[in-house]
Amino acid sequence: MIAIRSAALRSFAPGLAYASASGSASIPTGHASSYPRSPLWLRCASQVATPSTSSHDLGLTAAALLPPLKLLRRILRSHRKYLDANQRSLGDAYVKDEFRRHRSVDQPLQIVAFLAEWKKYLDFLDLQHLEGGQFKGRQLDEEKFKKLSDEQLYQLHEFMVAAKEVYDPLKAKGQPPGGARAVQEAVDGALKRAREEEEAVEKKEQ
Repeated sequence: MIAIRSAALRSFAPGLAYASASGSASIPTGHASSYPRSPLWLRCASQVATPSTSSHDLGLTAAALLPPLKLLRRILRSHRKYLDANQRSLGDAYVKDEFRRHRSVDQPLQIVAFLAEWKKYLDFLDLQHLEGGQFKGRQLDEEKFKKLSDEQLYQLHEFMVAAKEVYDPLKAKGQPPGGARAVQEAVDGALKRAREEEEAVEKKEQ
């Protein structure tokens, strides 16, 4: 059984939320400085933020979005201000990896969804600080959890393993929708489907 650590899964899940909403797979990693200098993100935001696409409910207009590198820097700065050492170490690594994975995305909806979800996360950090409360993270939305692809479930599993190494199991209080068992069953199901697909391909080749 996989143990879910309190703030870890709930706090740093914008990337998963974005991916489940847009239905995109991860992009190969690369250096963050490879982001194009041209304001592609802004052109894409303007293209998506139209009445014809309002049903996507991205929650942010083009004017409210931040350029990728600026957004990344502000998130890391907020981590330094608001998170403890363990949360910051885990959060910084996750955020940097997500931005590297998506540096080459050129689909308008995916770009806006990615920037919007991380901007919401940044606003969430600032809001908790203004309210004077201790950082607690937030629950991963059940509907978004159900929409995760097999690849995203693998990433979620890896993230939980990393969180397990950082947090004391006795201090873990939060659980994802359905608890740790739901995550384990989802990962097992993804592995089973992957094996079945491989077997089907092998049979066709015979």
